[in-house]
Amino acid sequence: MEYRTEDISLKLAGQQILTQVSLIFKTGRIHAVIGSNGAGKSSLMKVLSGHYPYQTGQLYKDNQPVKDYSHDIAYVAQEVDEVLFNDLTVYDNLVVHDLKAGFVYRRTRYMELKKLIDQWQLDLSLDQLVSSLTLSQKQIIVILRAILQNKKLIVLDEPTASLSQKEVSALFRELERLKEETAIIFISHHIHELLAVADEISVLRSGEVYDSRPVDDWTEKTLVASITDRVIATKQRPAQRGEAILSVSGVNEAVLTDVSLTIYSGEVVGIAGLVGARKSELADYLFRQTKGQAAYVPEERQKHGLVMNHSINDNVHFASAPFIYKNEKDITQTLAEAVALKFGRVTDAVQTLSGGNQQKVVLMRGLKKQAALFICDEPMTGIDVGAKQDILHNLEMLKQEGKGIVYLSSDFKELLTIADRIYVMNKGRIVAERPSADWNEQELLYLASGGQ
Repeated sequence: MEYRTEDISLKLAGQQILTQVSLIFKTGRIHAVIGSNGAGKSSLMKVLSGHYPYQTGQLYKDNQPVKDYSHDIAYVAQEVDEVLFNDLTVYDNLVVHDLKAGFVYRRTRYMELKKLIDQWQLDLSLDQLVSSLTLSQKQIIVILRAILQNKKLIVLDEPTASLSQKEVSALFRELERLKEETAIIFISHHIHELLAVADEISVLRSGEVYDSRPVDDWTEKTLVASITDRVIATKQRPAQRGEAILSVSGVNEAVLTDVSLTIYSGEVVGIAGLVGARKSELADYLFRQTKGQAAYVPEERQKHGLVMNHSINDNVHFASAPFIYKNEKDITQTLAEAVALKFGRVTDAVQTLSGGNQQKVVLMRGLKKQAALFICDEPMTGIDVGAKQDILHNLEMLKQEGKGIVYLSSDFKELLTIADRIYVMNKGRIVAERPSADWNEQELLYLASGGQ
C-alpha cells in the first residue's frame, strides 16, 4: 500500500501552514517526520486524517486520488489523558473501537488481550482502571489500541516520550513486525531513536519539506543541522559551586527509600533514572522541602504546570497578589525576551503555544519569583531541538548566576551534556553519585536498570 501527498498546501486564518508538501508513505517502511515546533508536522497529520481540508494539492492511495485517509489511519496521540477513558478499565479502553458483543466473544477477546499484555511484559491487569496507571503505562495502552484497529496507516506522535528504554525496545520490535503489513509514520524529537527505527527520515521546516532521505544517508549531526541550522552545545562551563541550598539525608517516605543528596548553588545536579525510578516523587518531595520557594518544572506541564486556557501573563503571575504587580505585563514581556519565548501577545492563551514555548512559560514563573533552586523534571519531553537549545542556554545562565538546578531525566546523553554531578536512581533509591566527567551513558544505564 502506498500513501502519497503531492504539493499539499494549507492556509489557516490567513497564515500559510503547509507549502507544497510531497511525501510518500509505504507499507514495509517506517517513515520518520521530524522538525521544530511549528514546522507543520501535526498540521500535515491532520490533513492526512481529514481534520483539516487542504487548499491545493492531492492525496493518493495506490495512485488513486482520495479526499483523505480517515478510513485507513490510526493515530497515537501524545497527550494520552485526552484520548483515554480514565474511569474505565484497561480492557474497555482497548476494545473501545470494537462494536462486537456477546459473552463468548468478550471472553475470547479478553484472553487474547491478556496474551498481548504478557507479550509486552506489562505489569498491569486488564481489569485495572486506567486512572490507576502510570503515564508510561497509559502511553502503551494508546499504542496497543491503535495497533488493534488493524489499520493500514499508523501515525505515532512522540510515542516514546514517557516510555522506559525497555518499553521503547518492545515498541520497536513490534513496529518491525507491524510494518510488513502497515505503513508507519513516526514523529519524534529523539534523533537517536529515529536513526535506530526509521527506514526514511523527512525534515519539515516552516511547513515545507526541507530534506528527505533514507535513514542510512543521515547522521545525528546532519539531522540537527537540517532541523535548526544550529548545533547543540556539548560542553557547558564548569560549575563554580557555592553553598548548599538544600540537603536531605536518609529520607524514607512513601516510595522513596534511604535517599540522601545535596544541591549546591552554581551547579546542575542530574538525577538519572528510568521510568519507575520514582524521579517525579523525588522532585515533589524536594519541592515540598523548600516550602514552595523553589521553581518547579513538572514532568506533565499541561496537567500540573499550566492552566492551559489562561494567558501567558496569568500563568506567570498566578501566585502573586495582583495589586503588587501593576506592571505585570511589562514583567512578563521582559521574562519572555529572556527565555526567547515565541508568542504573539502576553495575553494569548498558553494552549496556543508549542510544547517548547509552554515549557518556557513554566520557567518564566520561576524566574519571576527569583527562586534560588530550580527543579526540572523531564523538562525536554516533547520539545524540539531548537527549544531544547534555548532552555539549555537558560539553565546555563541560571547556573552562572549562582542558582541551584536539579535536572531529572531518563535521557542519559542529555544529562551528561548539562549536569555537573549525577545521582542515579533505581526504584526509589539513590544507588550512585559521581561528577559527570566520571560517568558514561552505558554505566548510567547499567545502574539505573538495577544492574541488569
